[in-house]
Amino acid sequence: MNGRQGCAGLLLVALSLPALAAVGAPEQEELRLGFIKLTDMAPLAVAYERGYFEDEGLYVTLEAQANWKILLDRVIDGELDGAQMLAGQPLAAHIGIGTQAELVTAFAMDLNGNAITVANSVWAAMAPQL
Repeated sequence: MNGRQGCAGLLLVALSLPALAAVGAPEQEELRLGFIKLTDMAPLAVAYERGYFEDEGLYVTLEAQANWKILLDRVIDGELDGAQMLAGQPLAAHIGIGTQAELVTAFAMDLNGNAITVANSVWAAMAPQL
């Protein structure tokens, strides 16, 4: 990076600071978020248990859902304010596959980055075979 690029980057950051400071209070402080009991929901559980939501002025209730269809329907019907979903669900709903709805995806936590998790003792038994 040369001096001009560094100055341009610093100027961009400096100009964006007032915009970041002007974010203000959340539109809605109490949220009901749905999830499916899978490892995908770990970021929600960690944020809830460690108080990260409260740090941002949000009071969140996490609600387990029976299946992906119920979760999607409850978001569309407004029973849930948001949810951890399969990456394709908002896209499919937008184009009318299964159900038609306009959903906003603010954050994608997982796109083809799934993993199988095992206990340390199971990993120790598997490791010599790999």
